Amino acid sequence: SFAGSTATLDQVVNQTSLVETSTSLVSSVNPSVFGQVVSFTASVSGEGGVPSGTVTFFEGASVLASVALDSAGQAGFATSSLAVGSHSVTAVYGGDGVYATSSSTPLTQVVSKAASSTGLVSSLNPSGAGASVTFTATVSAVAPGSGVPTGSVEFFDGETSLGTRPVDSSGQAGLSTDELSVGSHDVTAVYSGSTSFEVSTSSLLVQ
Repeated sequence: SFAGSTATLDQVVNQTSLVETSTSLVSSVNPSVFGQVVSFTASVSGEGGVPSGTVTFFEGASVLASVALDSAGQAGFATSSLAVGSHSVTAVYGGDGVYATSSSTPLTQVVSKAASSTGLVSSLNPSGAGASVTFTATVSAVAPGSGVPTGSVEFFDGETSLGTRPVDSSGQAGLSTDELSVGSHDVTAVYSGSTSFEVSTSSLLVQ
C-alpha cells in the first residue's frame, strides 16, 4: 500500500536555445559632408521568422539612438550632427525571447568639410570721396551641407587687405571704411574656412 507515503517528482525544464541572428548596417551616403543628413539602416535576420526588439546605434562607445525593429526586421536612424572626421558606427540588436543578440560589423562613416559660399554687398555704391562705406559679407553652407559657418572674413581692395572681421551667428561679417580714394576699387571678401567648412571667395565687387 502507498497510503501515507509521498512521492517526489523532479521535473527538469530545459531553456530553449535562442535562434542565432545576423545584424548588418548600411549608410545612405558615405562619405558625407558636415551638416548633411545621413541615414543608418540596420537589418536583423534569423531563421524561422522576423526578430523583434530594438537596435542600439553606437558611435564608438557612445549611444546615438535606440530604435525598435519594424515588421521587416529593420531599424533606421538619421542624423546631421556628425563632426568632420571618421566615425566608427555599430548597430547592436538586443535580442528577444526567441532570437539572440548580435552586432554588426563596424561601419566607418567619413564626414568631410562642407563647401561654403561667400556673397558681398556694399552699403553705398557709387560713393563720394570720404564717405563711409560698409562692406558686408555673408557666408553660407552649400547643400548638401548645412549650418552656419564660423571663422572670419578678410576684405581686400585688389591685393591690399582692408581688414579682417569675425563671422557672427547669422554668418555675416562687416567692415566699414571712409578711406577709399577716388576711382574704381576691386573689392573681394575671403572666408578663412573652419574645422567644418571650406574656404570661399566672393565675386568681385567694383566700388
